Amino acid sequence: MPYKDPEKRKECTKRWKQEHPQRVKELNEKSRKKCREHVLSYRRKYSKRPLCKRKQALSMRRRSYERRMQIIALLGGKCKCGFSDPRALQIDHVNGHGNKEKREAGSTITYYNRILKRIKEGSKDYQVLCANCNWIKRHEMREVAWKYEQ
Repeated sequence: MPYKDPEKRKECTKRWKQEHPQRVKELNEKSRKKCREHVLSYRRKYSKRPLCKRKQALSMRRRSYERRMQIIALLGGKCKCGFSDPRALQIDHVNGHGNKEKREAGSTITYYNRILKRIKEGSKDYQVLCANCNWIKRHEMREVAWKYEQ
């Protein structure tokens, strides 16, 4: 270093940059290009991982949907009121406590697999209800929080 004093060094650098603007421009471009290459290589290296996770999430969602449709079909495919649109049908626990079972399962696919296994074994603990009938049942059996009660 020509100057050990930081102030003198700054002055010298500033003067050099003013005297050599073309060289400064070349160095900046070279630095930008090197940085860009580094960023692109980093993206190439690590962008594969999120793509795999997205594919895995889509696969899990698809399998959960398929299991849910299998369960609904095994339980009759429609509510006791006659409603049969699967978008609003819900798998209901006849005696309640479905939320506890869902938490114990950990994931949706595990939860649906357990229900499917139990239904195939002959369990009568589950039924299909539309969203309206399910909420009415929950209210009548006092499965809802106190703030919903009148």
